[in-house]
Amino acid sequence: MSERSAKRPELHFVPRALRDIFLPRRLPREVRSTIEQWLDAEPLHRVLPGALDLPFAIDLEPASILADTRHLALLGPPASGRSLALAQIAHRWLAGQTTVPLIRLLLSEIDTPSLTPRAIVVRTLARRNLAPNPLEHNLPCLLLVDDWEDLPLARRSIWQRFLTSLSERWPQARAVITLPPGELWPGFRHHALTPLPSELLSSWLQALFPHTDTQTLLPLFERDPLILLRERPAELIMLALTQPLSGWPVSRAALYERIAAFAAPILATSNDQAGWRIGYSAYRAYQQALTLAAQPQLDATSIRNAGTQWRALCLPLTFGIIPDPQPLITALAEANIPTGERLFLIARALRERPRLDPALSRPILEELCQYGGEALNTLVPALPIILIDIGRTQPAQVNTLLERIVGQLAPTAAITLLTDLLDAGDAPPALRWQAIDLLCQRRTLPPPLPPHTDLIGQAGRCLLAVVHNDTLSWLAHPSLQLGLRLLLSGAAGEERQQTIAHHLLHHLDLPPSVRALAPAALPLADLVQAAADPMAEVRQAARSVWLRSGHVDQLARFVTQPHQPWVARDEALTDLAAHPAGATFLAGFALSQRLTLDLRLRAIRLLHRLSNGLSLLKRLLQTETEPVIVRAAAAYQLTHYPQAVSVLTPFLSPHHPPLLRRAAGYALGQIAAQNHPAAVAARTALIQHLHQPDIDTGFTITIITAPGLCGSRQALSALGHLITPTFGVQLLDAWLSALPALIGPVEQWFQEADDIRRAVLADLFITSGTTIDNGNNLLDRPSALIALQVLQIRSAAVRAINLIGRQQPALEPAVRALFDVTLLDSSAPRPFADLLGIYATNDLVHIARNAADDPLLRSAALNTIAERPDGTQALIQLASQADTNLACAALDQVRPPFSAETIEILLTMAGAEHSEPIRFMALHVLGRGADPSTTPQLMNIVNNDQESPALRAAALDAVASAPIDRVIELMTTQPDPLRSAALRALSRSDRPAPINLLHRMAFDADRACGLAAVNALATQIDTAAPILMRIIRSHPDLTIRLAAAAALRDMAGPEAVTVFVEGLLSPYPALQTQAFALLAAADPQHPLLRQLIIDPKMPDILRLLALQHLCTVAPTDAMIREIACDTSTSERLRCFAIRALAQQTDKETIACLAQLANEPGEQSLAIRYAAITALTQQCQDFNTCARSALTTLATSPIPEVALWAGTALLDCLTLPISVDAKDRLQG
Repeated sequence: MSERSAKRPELHFVPRALRDIFLPRRLPREVRSTIEQWLDAEPLHRVLPGALDLPFAIDLEPASILADTRHLALLGPPASGRSLALAQIAHRWLAGQTTVPLIRLLLSEIDTPSLTPRAIVVRTLARRNLAPNPLEHNLPCLLLVDDWEDLPLARRSIWQRFLTSLSERWPQARAVITLPPGELWPGFRHHALTPLPSELLSSWLQALFPHTDTQTLLPLFERDPLILLRERPAELIMLALTQPLSGWPVSRAALYERIAAFAAPILATSNDQAGWRIGYSAYRAYQQALTLAAQPQLDATSIRNAGTQWRALCLPLTFGIIPDPQPLITALAEANIPTGERLFLIARALRERPRLDPALSRPILEELCQYGGEALNTLVPALPIILIDIGRTQPAQVNTLLERIVGQLAPTAAITLLTDLLDAGDAPPALRWQAIDLLCQRRTLPPPLPPHTDLIGQAGRCLLAVVHNDTLSWLAHPSLQLGLRLLLSGAAGEERQQTIAHHLLHHLDLPPSVRALAPAALPLADLVQAAADPMAEVRQAARSVWLRSGHVDQLARFVTQPHQPWVARDEALTDLAAHPAGATFLAGFALSQRLTLDLRLRAIRLLHRLSNGLSLLKRLLQTETEPVIVRAAAAYQLTHYPQAVSVLTPFLSPHHPPLLRRAAGYALGQIAAQNHPAAVAARTALIQHLHQPDIDTGFTITIITAPGLCGSRQALSALGHLITPTFGVQLLDAWLSALPALIGPVEQWFQEADDIRRAVLADLFITSGTTIDNGNNLLDRPSALIALQVLQIRSAAVRAINLIGRQQPALEPAVRALFDVTLLDSSAPRPFADLLGIYATNDLVHIARNAADDPLLRSAALNTIAERPDGTQALIQLASQADTNLACAALDQVRPPFSAETIEILLTMAGAEHSEPIRFMALHVLGRGADPSTTPQLMNIVNNDQESPALRAAALDAVASAPIDRVIELMTTQPDPLRSAALRALSRSDRPAPINLLHRMAFDADRACGLAAVNALATQIDTAAPILMRIIRSHPDLTIRLAAAAALRDMAGPEAVTVFVEGLLSPYPALQTQAFALLAAADPQHPLLRQLIIDPKMPDILRLLALQHLCTVAPTDAMIREIACDTSTSERLRCFAIRALAQQTDKETIACLAQLANEPGEQSLAIRYAAITALTQQCQDFNTCARSALTTLATSPIPEVALWAGTALLDCLTLPISVDAKDRLQG
């Protein structure tokens, strides 16, 4: 070391051999220059400088390597980037400022068999002019050892012993050595360089292909041939050098051919080819592969004697280059190498040449299947190509081979292979279907949908989607619809067709349009389930299959199955009516008396669609042995035949059952509204019956409301007759003629009446709101009963006349005259709501002003004015200009909110210039508005001692926010009624009243004073809660305690509930009602609330409230049914319970309602009607059981039950069925 630093002091008295130990050392120039020459000699350093910055998964910084206590072994096959990693370490060492020397040990060049590794290392260190020798003096040093596997076996073991014991011989040294895979040395930390993980691959691609999007490149490296390059990073560098000129290679052999052509001119102009290390092993392997492929006869012995790594790199390349690979396959078989290695080499070779002749590749695959293992898994990326070629030439063997391969592969690899075959558009269809079946057997999730996929790919995903419930939604994907239709068409086989069809049918979460595809693929025997499906589209598709295939009898048989939902059966009936071959079945359903009545009625509803529908309906209508409900249903359907007027007219006679008469009247009314010559005859027949008083109110109203009567003068005349005073007398005479017993006791009315008159009389009792239950609320005067009937008829007639007036302006004066006469005639019941509705507000004011002698008319007119938008203004104006009685009545109808102008008028009317009744009423109305702006004027009246105490009290009651000081003064100094008004004003004061005062007042002997104090305390609950609690606990008056508990119901808890219970058990009805409401709000599930219902000692009103509460909190409680069936309970309570049963749709409840309606004996009419009403409500909600019960009741021997049930059933037959209702019916 002759060259010294200028800053380094010279110690001449210290021996030269020891100076470098004690003084700071400087690296000799030879160390750095040797490393620089090495890197400069690398061709890659010149053509691709960025390669030295490519990242590896391990830290290659020299400082990090030196800091570790272990040596580093970089594992990898040839061309795995081992020499590149060493070069990167050297490159970073040059860029750093470390004083630790870096020595490269290229064992293939420096190894001397006659020397020990220690001597060779000492000699190498000496050549770098390192003195003292770091090995001999245990100085820090970084050794880069390469080419260990190129040494003879004997020398390898010698070097291995030396390097593994280096930590003992040379503790300060750190070695980095490149080793083949599988070499694990003690004292070393091992890192495998390959394959590159995805994150590193992305970084490499970004550095090597800077002008191409990395996200575009990554998918290319997930499949052959580029996926193989991830195993040897050197090949990625080759690709980066050749791809801009030649594009992407089709195989690794092609890549090596391109890189050889690329490197030839560079190597030819290089002065020092011996310095080429990075990529040299790959180039040498390619040259050896070329040489091996050119040999006329391959030597198995040479292959066996070659190294494992050489075979792993060279033989696959040879397989890709050689024209005929059969000799190479034979040589491998004769080389007597381990079976696992041989199969692995063959697998790698097939990946290099997947388009091998199927005659050669199939035996290889069969052998790989026999042994399995890693070799077969290695071949997975190339298996789709190989199997596709085999499938084209040997289709009989490919399916079995695929099944064997999948059985040997790892689960992930098997799924990858099958998925690739699923999306391989060039694969034979049989092979792809086999792959789909194997994926289904493994219950694999459907792979993501590619941007473009063919029909088989779509169909395969559909089959995979039905395997898992969470992927069923895939079937609704628009991109899979063609594949789904392919499966359902049977092109993929009958088994797959029925599999997908049954899955579509069983999963209700799929869209209807998708599920509707299933019935066409089902066998005929399975169509029944589809025809009863909850979705209308599926049902329609199933019925279409029956009709297209000519199996109309199957559709008719489905209609007759009672266990099927009626929604589906109704639709089937409709299809039968529309199909030529279904007319016979539909007619048979309507005429057959052996079928259920419900089915017959539904069939009758569709008879008008048949060519012979008129004759069938006439036959049913005129057959007296048919049930009345059947004849009435037939009459309903005759509305579609205008020529049936002559058929229907005779059935308007009073001798026919009321249900049939009403149906005939309804049908004639519909015909009368049609634009047909027969409409005149229908209208004439109806008008003739209007001129004849009829005891059947329902029949008369049916004719009145017929749409065909609107717009004719004859109709107006007939309807006007119904609102004349003489009509009631004529109606009473008709009743007495039809039922002479009507003049006797009410108990005889039903006993003397025949079935027709009994049904009409019962219907009148119910519709008029009267009852004859056990002598309760007896209506024993026929005139009163007929008066209610007249009121119903007149109300319907007035509405019809009003409609005529709106549709025919020319008849409006006549309509107005009729109404004027009817209003002024107080000798008969008048439907005020219907009559007054046509008048303008000014006319109503005029009517009210002139009705001084008719208080009912005046009250109705004023009430109608109040409901108008301009009613308040009209009432105020009327009150200011009318006499005292009318003014008070008008003011009583004024309703808030009030405008400022209205408030000013009311304050004026409360002044002294008006009469006292008007002032009282004006103050009362102001109190309703509770407007704070009126407080000063009202307090002036209160403070005026000249006014009467009652008027001052009324003014104080109207104050919205009274001054608390004045209220206390009035309360303590004035007598009643002013004192009581002041007490009531406490809770409406402008400021909180003193707590102490309210506390004393709460315990006053006067109950009104105590209640007022409690109400005032309730307005300041935050501060008054302790006082209210004391009142609850200790006040002697239950009323006061109850009021305090009501104020504290959210805070007092059990103590408030105790007071509520006490009030509920008190003998005072008002307290009981109040306590019940409070207890129900505080504790809805309190047991006492249920006990009240069954306690006969409790008032009916309280029991009714308890029952209402129970129906609210527990609408399906069994006690509701018990009350409905309890004959000892009052009729009112039972009727409410029966109406509440409409919320319970179970079969037991429906059976109970049917029994209540049809119970023989002296059952109450109200009970029967309430039960039928509950059943009707459930029937309108499309409850099948309720519909069946109504059908049974329609043929009841009890006339009124048959009438009510038949009427409800006919109404249900005309109801449109919505989609939601169909789904509810399906359940």
